[in-house]
Amino acid sequence: MRRHRQGFWSRTLLVRIPLLLFGFWTVFPMYWMLRTSLMDDKINQQVPLQYIPWPITFEYYQKTWRELALGQLFTNSLIVAAGSGLLALLFAFLSAYALARYRFRLKGALMLGLAGTQMIPVVIIVVPLFVVFSRMGVANSLLGLIIGESILAIPFSSLMMKQFYEQISSELDEAAMVDGCTRLGAIFRVVMPLTLPGIVAIAIFNFINSWNAMLLPIVLISSQDKMTLPPGLLTMKDQFVFSWGTHAAGAMVAIIPTLILFALIQRYLIGGLSAGSVKG
Repeated sequence: MRRHRQGFWSRTLLVRIPLLLFGFWTVFPMYWMLRTSLMDDKINQQVPLQYIPWPITFEYYQKTWRELALGQLFTNSLIVAAGSGLLALLFAFLSAYALARYRFRLKGALMLGLAGTQMIPVVIIVVPLFVVFSRMGVANSLLGLIIGESILAIPFSSLMMKQFYEQISSELDEAAMVDGCTRLGAIFRVVMPLTLPGIVAIAIFNFINSWNAMLLPIVLISSQDKMTLPPGLLTMKDQFVFSWGTHAAGAMVAIIPTLILFALIQRYLIGGLSAGSVKG
């Protein structure tokens, strides 16, 4: 009995309390943003601070949706994030298969080059991308933004996807081709279902990175009707007054898709992250 009590208190001190503090540290900023979006700015600026939102108002959500055309920004972000995520995943799915299954010259240099791209700041390549896309005629368009975001996501996605392929025996591919499948047929019919957790994990990362992208949309997009959410939220400012409630309401709308995404497919995400970390 004494040992049981000691174990309980040791787990409480070493595990439960740190996890509780970390959870509070993580959730509190989102709660405060929600609280700010539901209260009048005059109450938000009062001292001492009011931690529970009362009285509640949805004025800032209505104002944000009406004056900022939040629906259009939301739709544009959704199109770009989904399109670039799927495009990057398609290229990464095939390129990672080649890196995991084939041996060829300069493979090591190619892997090093893919890893090296992650060390290059995005600000260095946005101007060359803008010049190229301008000459192609896709600079001020959602298509150009989809291509640009997918270009940034492909190297990381390929390196991650390669780790998942290496967990699957190449004998499965060969057996499928012996049974009549082509190489592509073996990839999509046999290998893809086995790498589903990895595909979902990479798709989530690509979606979130594109959804939160700020620099590339600012450089490539000049029309207000083609703007995405992050740069669109920057336009929510008055000349003399800064409205905390309006900005908090816009930020809450912006994080809704990622919260829903994590809630729906967290099982695949955890499985995908752990599957690529152990080899053999």
